[in-house]
Amino acid sequence: MKRLCSLFTLSILLIQARAADLALNGAFADHMVLQRQMPVRIWGSARNGEKVTVQFAGQSKDAVADGVGRWEVRLEPMEASTEGRDLVVTGTEGYLPARIQDVLVGEVWMCGGQSNMEWPIRRSTEKEKILAGADQPLLRMGRMDHHREEAPVTSQPVAWSVSSPKMAESYSALPFLFGSALQKKLGVPVGILNTSYGGTRIESWLNGEVLKEGPWAQDKDTVMSLAKEQYEKKKAELQPAYDRYLQEKAKALAEGKPEPKPVDGWPGDFRGPTVLWNGEIAPIAGFTVRGFAWYQGESNAQNGAGSRYLQLLQSLARSYRQSWKQSDLPVLVLQLSTYKKPFGYAEIREAQARFVEQDPRSALVVTIDQGAPDGDVHPPDKREVATRLLRAALGVAYKEKGIFQSPTFRRANPENNRMLVEFRNTGGGLTSREGEPLHLELAGEDRGFFPATGKIEGERLIVTSPEVPRPVAVRYAFRNFPQPPPNLFGSSGLPVSPFRSDNWPVQESVPSPEPPRG
Repeated sequence: MKRLCSLFTLSILLIQARAADLALNGAFADHMVLQRQMPVRIWGSARNGEKVTVQFAGQSKDAVADGVGRWEVRLEPMEASTEGRDLVVTGTEGYLPARIQDVLVGEVWMCGGQSNMEWPIRRSTEKEKILAGADQPLLRMGRMDHHREEAPVTSQPVAWSVSSPKMAESYSALPFLFGSALQKKLGVPVGILNTSYGGTRIESWLNGEVLKEGPWAQDKDTVMSLAKEQYEKKKAELQPAYDRYLQEKAKALAEGKPEPKPVDGWPGDFRGPTVLWNGEIAPIAGFTVRGFAWYQGESNAQNGAGSRYLQLLQSLARSYRQSWKQSDLPVLVLQLSTYKKPFGYAEIREAQARFVEQDPRSALVVTIDQGAPDGDVHPPDKREVATRLLRAALGVAYKEKGIFQSPTFRRANPENNRMLVEFRNTGGGLTSREGEPLHLELAGEDRGFFPATGKIEGERLIVTSPEVPRPVAVRYAFRNFPQPPPNLFGSSGLPVSPFRSDNWPVQESVPSPEPPRG
């Protein structure tokens, strides 16, 4: 009897061992959404040479695991479906099948960036109203834990959930609001794959090979070893103070007293170059999506960093399109709003606008009027931003007619004592809200800028200043924290992007070695 039990146990262990060799990539999980109307890539791992069959929605596709144990199939394009179905992967005899339940077909978007993309609903304006409307079974939110890896990994688990008031307490506000609006607009299931991570630079999200080949300097921001060396040095210097802080915090908690002040400058976890590409992007690269929304730049906003950020953003879009094998992948860029600190926000906004100007499969979502009134880096109300992001997605990815881009600077021509400014995407004209246009400046040959007034004439702006009789350059809201909120809009209802006609060095504030980690 003992021998029979031992043999039975051994058989079960052998089956489990073989079953462990057959797996779907971690991006595929219960409650997910697959992209409609496009070939859908499904992949995973198995033992070398093993035959694998993927079945879903009446389709059956076969593959054979290659020399490194990777297999992949492509499902034929499917129409949207609200019916939750199983996706099943089977192998040769002895494998337990991999089964993903409650899979819908609809629209899938990635949302990446740092803390303004990650900002949670629970800290947002009108949190209760947002949560009350979160009962949306056709909206699915996908999220993986934060993974910082020094070498690329092939798979990470993604948790997909059905939107509900309870689940939404943990959701990021902007991805949720965008996905909710898109689902209601299109009437099909929507899946949002959220890869945002606060306090991260764009270099963290880039492939290490791309960082090696770029035109930028090979320094602590692009070379992992240099970044890690600096990180470890700073961490070692502050470790004693941090240990004391943890002890004092625990004591205060036990005694019911206020927490002590955190250690200033503590580096936290390592978020250096390429670690998030390795840990969060490489594992899901190729997961079929309609498009990609990017809200980042705060941690790159040193003065003088604009041209470098433009190059990095171009490389990010190019490398993601290559990795996804979707050359026409839409990239929607959310432009930074305002921040009441001496960082180079104006130059990052300019880089974001220039990227979109040069990339036909992109759109710019302007947020300059949506900044927090107190100058915080995190505007707490993401609802209007989500509405603008929806307009951009509808225009770029779904070819909906109408103006979906904010007006952007085209050119400025001096004429006697005034500057004639022309724009793209005005929607037929310009307008200013609550009075005359604010935050206009003119400069002459001496490069000294003075406040100016603007008069709207159809689709152009006439700018003058008594202090500048012969203007050669014009700027609009080209500052980190223009207040009150900029008020120049296109007739489409979208705000004009901040701009300047010159390319002179920015003198607004002193350079800062450490931008916000938000």
